[in-house]
Amino acid sequence: MTTVETTDVVIIGGGLAGMAAADAAPTQGARVLILDRSALGLGTNTALSNGVFAGPTAAYAREVYLADTHRIGKGLGLDWMARRIAADIRSGIEWLQNAGLEIEEKKDHYFVVARGGKLFPGAHLARQVAAYIRSRPGITIRTGTWVKQVVTAGQQAVGVTARNERGRQINVEAGAVVLAAGGAGALYLRNDNQKSALGQGYALALDAGLALWDMEFIQYYPVVMAQAHLPKMMLNSPHPEGSRIINAAGEDLAVKYDIADLNDAIRNRRDWLSAILFEEGKTGEVFMDYRAVANHHWERHPLVLLKERRFNFRTQPVAISPAAHYVMGGVRIDERGKTDIDGLFACGEIVSGVHGACRKGGNALSECLVFGKIAGRHAARRALTGSRGPWPAALQALLKTSQDELPAPSPRKLRSRVQNLAWRCAGVVREANGLSEGLVEIERLARQISGMPLATARDRRLRQDLWSMSRILRTILAASWARRESRGCFLRSDYPDQDDAAWLKNSRVTARAETTDLAIEHVAAAAASAP
Repeated sequence: MTTVETTDVVIIGGGLAGMAAADAAPTQGARVLILDRSALGLGTNTALSNGVFAGPTAAYAREVYLADTHRIGKGLGLDWMARRIAADIRSGIEWLQNAGLEIEEKKDHYFVVARGGKLFPGAHLARQVAAYIRSRPGITIRTGTWVKQVVTAGQQAVGVTARNERGRQINVEAGAVVLAAGGAGALYLRNDNQKSALGQGYALALDAGLALWDMEFIQYYPVVMAQAHLPKMMLNSPHPEGSRIINAAGEDLAVKYDIADLNDAIRNRRDWLSAILFEEGKTGEVFMDYRAVANHHWERHPLVLLKERRFNFRTQPVAISPAAHYVMGGVRIDERGKTDIDGLFACGEIVSGVHGACRKGGNALSECLVFGKIAGRHAARRALTGSRGPWPAALQALLKTSQDELPAPSPRKLRSRVQNLAWRCAGVVREANGLSEGLVEIERLARQISGMPLATARDRRLRQDLWSMSRILRTILAASWARRESRGCFLRSDYPDQDDAAWLKNSRVTARAETTDLAIEHVAAAAASAP
C-alpha cells in the first residue's frame, strides 16, 4: 500500500529562492516541507555566486536601474517584474540582515560581506540563510531527495512524488507546490554551475504541462577558469587595476577590442565579451593575466579567494573561457508567483521574465529573494484557503521507455555526450546546421537514456538526471533553431543582426509529457509586458 504524507506547502529546491519562499509561507500559518537533493543552501548555485544583489540604491535611481535592466535584456524582459524587484529589494536586504548577514550598499548594487577572506560571498550567504531557515518554526527540511514529478489532478497541483537516496518512493500531498529547482548550466561541457544543475525543474514543469519561455537565451560568464587541474569556477569581479585578458599571442584584448572598463563589460556586456573570447579561443588559449596587479590586492576580495588554489596566479596567466552561467528562460508566473497551473508556484532561475535576452549582473539573486518571498506567501494562502484536488489513485510514470531502444552506454559517457553536444551545437555562437545536427543527435541519445538498466536507486537517479538533460537540451535547440536573429546572449552566425521588426518576440515551447514532440510559438514582447 502506498502511503501519502501531507503538508501545506512543498518547496522543490533549497537555494536562496526556495529558502526565501520557505521563510515567507509560515508567516501565513502554513506548514512547509523543503525537498532538496543535497545540503540546504550549500548544494545550490547560490553558494557559487558572488553575493551581488542588483537594485536601486541611494546612488542608483530606480528608473536608471529599470532602464539598464530593459536595455541589457534587449526589449524582451517583463517590465512589471523588474519594477517589483525595484520596489521590494530593500526589504529583502533587510531580511538578509536579520538573518545575520552583513550587507554593504555599493554604487549600484548590494554586496554580501564575507569576513576572513577565504569564504566565497555566495557560500557565506547560503550557509547563513540556511542556518536561519533551520531555526524557524513550521519548516521541515528533507535533503537527499529527488523529486520525480509534480502531481496534478484536473489542472491543479496536489503534491509531488520523490525518491530518497535509498530509492524509497515518497508521496507528498500539499495544498500548493513551489518550483524553486534552479537552472541548467551544468548541461554544458563548459559551465560554472553546481554539477547537479541539469534542468530537472524545467523537466518537471514540462511534464506538468507548463510552457517554457525563451529557452534559447543562455548567458555565458566570460571569465571562467579553463586551466587543467583547476576547478571550472568563475573569476569573480571586481578585477583590480593591472588585470588583463590576453590571447595566445600575448595581445591585450581590452586594447584590441576597445574595452574601456573590463569589470563593466563582465557585468553589463557579457554576451558581447563572451563572443569575443569564444572567437579568440578558436586560434589558441585565452588567459587572465594578473602579473601586473599590486601586492595589496592579493589580500582582498576577490583575489584572496585564489590563494588556496595550487596555481601561482601572481606569476603565470591562467587559461579562461566563456562558460554556461545562467538560463534566462523558464516558466511564466503572475504577480503572486503562480504559474498557469492552479496551486503551482515558481521562483528563482526556473522563472522567465525579468532578464529578457540577457541578464544584468546581480539580478539573479535579487530575483530569487524578491520572488521567493512572493511565491512562498501566496502559495501558503492558496494552500490554506483553496480547495484541494483529489490525490490520483494511479500516478503517472516519470519515464516512458521507447520501443526503439538502443544499447545504453554508461551514465558517465551519456552525460559527457549530452554536455559535449550542448556545447558544440547550442553554445556561445550557433548556426542552422549545428542546431539541426543537435536535434537529430539528442533524439538518439534520448533513446539510449530510456534504455538504461535500473538495477539500483542510483541508476534511477542517474537516468532521471539524464532524461532531464536530454529533454531540456532538445527544448533549447528547438527554440534556438526557430529564432532567426541574434539578440542579447543569443548569437547566430547565420543571422548576425538583431531584427526588431520581425523578432521582438518571446518564444514559447510546449510539450506532451509522454512524447518528445514540441510546439513552438512566438508572442510579441509588448503583448507580454503585464502580469
